[in-house]
Amino acid sequence: MVFKQTLICIVGPLWYATLQDYDECRHVATVKSRFQFFSQKYDVEFHNGQQDLVMKGNWGAYDFSIQRGNSTVGHVSKKFFTCADNYGLEVQPGEDVVVMMACVAIIDRCCHDSE
Repeated sequence: MVFKQTLICIVGPLWYATLQDYDECRHVATVKSRFQFFSQKYDVEFHNGQQDLVMKGNWGAYDFSIQRGNSTVGHVSKKFFTCADNYGLEVQPGEDVVVMMACVAIIDRCCHDSE
């Protein structure tokens, strides 16, 4: 999968990104940030009928829960005191690991790209 993104600055950085699978020539999902004062929040809207995800992060954008409806299906945490950006990812059984890894890449790009 490949990410295409557009940075839109209205009041703070608001993000819009697309998830595309170029091997199968299909648009997989659209990711949009929501304005939040003390946290990070992203909506992942799928184009294949799959139920959408919401990624909710803390104020420092170091811990994110990934939710589908009312259920937490994944958890992402950025590791401290490392030479490179390292993330931990926990995925519930039955979830698409590739999509969850794509969520981690989006979090890294949107929240920690300037570090």
